[in-house]
Amino acid sequence: MRPVISIITVTKNDAPGLLATLESIAKQTYRNIEYIVIDGGNDKRSASAVSKYRPIVSYYTRAPDNGIYDAMNRGLNRASGEFVCFINAGDCLYSRDTLQLVADSIDQEVDVVFGEVMFVDKNHRDLGLRSQVTTQQLPQKLTWRSMEFGMVVSHQGFYARKALAPAYIKDNLCADIDWVIRILKSSRRNVRVNEPLAKFAVGGTSTRRFRRAMWDRFKVLSKHFGMVRTIFNHVSIIARRALFRVRARFGNLA
Repeated sequence: MRPVISIITVTKNDAPGLLATLESIAKQTYRNIEYIVIDGGNDKRSASAVSKYRPIVSYYTRAPDNGIYDAMNRGLNRASGEFVCFINAGDCLYSRDTLQLVADSIDQEVDVVFGEVMFVDKNHRDLGLRSQVTTQQLPQKLTWRSMEFGMVVSHQGFYARKALAPAYIKDNLCADIDWVIRILKSSRRNVRVNEPLAKFAVGGTSTRRFRRAMWDRFKVLSKHFGMVRTIFNHVSIIARRALFRVRARFGNLA
């Protein structure tokens, strides 16, 4: 089975990050790819980067958007592949064989393929796997209930059957959590790839706007898991985060 995998890249005035992402797509050994770039910026260098890799780009548009999830919805609307994944500007596929590993994991019953991502700094130096450097541990068996304490899987490491992918909700910094939960609620079978699937450039919108992101996450999780349970879980989330920081600090001093 050689499914068409739609890779969507959202970018806004980040030509260097976009160039790194384009390069990682161009190196893939798996070629049954639909590659979509949604550019919400006005930096001509981004258009030049796309032109350099034009043979691998199926669709490119540059127009103002109403935020990252509006841009991601535009990408979803254009995607026609059987599976879809977001690899945004600055993020990269982990290796040349990443998409081949994903495709090899797909059969008629599989609706989601997922795996770890490697966190990297602005110079693309490895910082550690997401499960190693955050409080969120990627489970071997992923279900929608795995998301009770937040985003346990990065969208760069999450490939969903396009038929199950809804539009992202608006005006919520944690719309990706809601999107993943809704897909997992409908998914028949989820398969984990044991190799890292992507390199994730840290420092996104939710990281820069932590308090707003916490509130938006609370709203999303309350919708799916109930208010009382989510209040209890958020106390645990805050405590775990504090403990994790203490351990990290004293570990660095050791």
